[in-house]
Amino acid sequence: MAGPVANLPNALTGLRFLLSFVFFVALGLKGPLWMSAALALFVGLGITDLLDGYLARKRGEETAFGRVADPFVDKVLVCGAFVFLLVRPEMTKPFRDGGVGLNAWMVVLILAREFLVTALRGYVEAAGKAFGATWTGKTKMAIQFACLCAALLYLGHPNVFPWEARAMAFLLWTTVAMTVAASVTYVARFLQLVRSGT
Repeated sequence: MAGPVANLPNALTGLRFLLSFVFFVALGLKGPLWMSAALALFVGLGITDLLDGYLARKRGEETAFGRVADPFVDKVLVCGAFVFLLVRPEMTKPFRDGGVGLNAWMVVLILAREFLVTALRGYVEAAGKAFGATWTGKTKMAIQFACLCAALLYLGHPNVFPWEARAMAFLLWTTVAMTVAASVTYVARFLQLVRSGT
């Protein structure tokens, strides 16, 4: 449903975009206090993401701008967070040495998937059709959220539990697997729309 750009759900999306940079500042600093602040901000931003979508549907204020801006802000937040994690030795230390094992190729894969979906969505939206999230995309987003929350907790309070690094590595590989699965789903859906005359 089309509607005015200036509505409450879109305002929340804009606020989430601005607060993303506050989150990056906290993430760029070190120490338990800053990691706790980053985690609190990240969880708050995740709640805001759910809230703006709920309000848009409930109030009948879904707009083309919201369908584009909301996932864009999500991509800035998630992709930016993974890039920041790449500079933390605690995250990139090999799993065999007791670390998490985050590699640059994993982050590149996540970034590439988001660029791909943005391009496909832009093409379909330009043709006048909606190209919203699929269940695999939503699942992927939920796992990414859990992975990043665990990473922030791990960075702020490392080795509190002996299984922390292994649990973090499991979430990371699950995120990579769901990123691939969600990419395949979106491409298949796009091809189906193209064949149907989009």
